[in-house]
Amino acid sequence: MNILIINNNLYPSGGDWTYIKTIAQIYKQHGHNVYFWGVKRDSNVIKENEDLFPPSINLHVAKKNIIKCFFSVLRECIYSKKAKINISAFLDRYQIDIVQLNTIRLGVTPSIISSIKKRGIPIVWRMIDYYQICPNIVLRHHHKNCLSCVKGQYYNCVVNNCKDSIISSLFVSMEAYFYKYRDDFDQIDVYSLQNNFTKNLFLQAGYQSEKLVVQYNPFDCNRITPSFDLGDSVLYFGRLEEEKGVYIILLAAIKLPRYKFVIVGVGSSEKALKQYVIDNGINNVEFLGSVWGSDLDVIIKQSRCVVVPSLWQEVSSYVAFQAYANARPVLASDIGGLPEVVIDGYNGLLFKPGDVEDLVQKIGRMFNNEELVSMMGKNALSFVKQRHSIEAYYNDTISLFKTLINKDNN
Repeated sequence: MNILIINNNLYPSGGDWTYIKTIAQIYKQHGHNVYFWGVKRDSNVIKENEDLFPPSINLHVAKKNIIKCFFSVLRECIYSKKAKINISAFLDRYQIDIVQLNTIRLGVTPSIISSIKKRGIPIVWRMIDYYQICPNIVLRHHHKNCLSCVKGQYYNCVVNNCKDSIISSLFVSMEAYFYKYRDDFDQIDVYSLQNNFTKNLFLQAGYQSEKLVVQYNPFDCNRITPSFDLGDSVLYFGRLEEEKGVYIILLAAIKLPRYKFVIVGVGSSEKALKQYVIDNGINNVEFLGSVWGSDLDVIIKQSRCVVVPSLWQEVSSYVAFQAYANARPVLASDIGGLPEVVIDGYNGLLFKPGDVEDLVQKIGRMFNNEELVSMMGKNALSFVKQRHSIEAYYNDTISLFKTLINKDNN
C-alpha cells in the first residue's frame, strides 16, 4: 500500500511530529510505502520531493502593506493555488492508494482536498486540534475556554477578538466561513479522532457520525526500559505556553518548598516563567530547556510523577504516554480529552484546572504514599502498552484504509 502523509511541519515541532513520525515507522515496518508532503522549510527533517512542497508563509513583510497582507492571506493561508498545483504534480509522480491528512493550514490549506479526490483517492483526516470547529484552533481565548463557534457561529471569533488582533481574528473567521460554504470538508471519507471528547464536539458541530472514528494515539514502548524505582522530583515537560498552565506548577512549588520541581521545554512563556521564579525567590524549581528522546527518559525516571496542568481543552497527551512508558503516574487537569488518558486513581490523579490547592494536595499524595505511586506506575505502563499499543493502532488503521480503498474501487 502506498500511503501519503500530509502535514504542515516536517520537523520536530511537538505532538504532531511525534505522531506522524510514529505512524510512518509503523506503516513501513509492515511493508507499506510511506510518502510525505508538507511545507518547504530549511528545518525539515524530510527533504525528499521538496521540489513539490508549497513554500513557507512569511506575512511579516506583507503586514507593512495591509492590502498586500490581505491578498497574501487569501492566496497562501486560506486557499493556496500553489499547494493545489503542487499536490497534483506529486500525485502525477507517485501512485498513491490513500492519503492521511494531519495539520494542513498555513501553506498547505484544504485547497488540496479536491485535487486528491478528483483522482479517486480516499482521505482520512487525523484531528490533531480543533481546526474545523474553532477558528482559534484551541477552543480558547483570553485565558478562558470557549465553545461559542462549535456550531458554526464563527463571527464570535471576531466579536471576542480571539487572536488578540481584529484583523487576524477576521482572517481566521473568513477561512472558517469559506470552507463552511464549500464542499471540501464533505469530501473527506473519515475523520480520525483521538478520543470520545472530540467526537462529541464534532457531533455537536453537525458532522455525520458515520464519518467519525475514534482511534487512540499509538506509542512505541519498546524503545524505553521502565524503572520502578521512585524518583524524588515533580516533572513537567512540554511547550511553555500560557494554555499549558505551567504557572500553576510554580505556585505549587512555593507551597511545597521541600520538593524539587523540574521543568523541561521551551516556548513563548519561558522568559516570564523564569523571571517569576527569580522575583519570588523560588529555590526548588529547575529549568532544563529542550530535551528529547532517551535523554528525556532519564529525567522522567528521576521523577516521582509527571504533571500535565493544561488550562485548554487538551485533545490528548503524548507527555502522558511517555511518562507511562517509564512507569510514572501522571497528575493532570480534569479537562478536555485528558480524563480519557489519565484514569483517576488508576494510572494517575486528576485535579481541577488551575486549582493550586488541589494540585498541591495531589502532589502530597504522591510523596506520602509510596505504595500508591508504585501501583499507579505499574498500571500506567500496562495502560499505555495495551490501549495505545503499536499493533492495536496498526490493525485498526489498516483495516479502515483497506475498507476505504475497496469502497472507492467498487
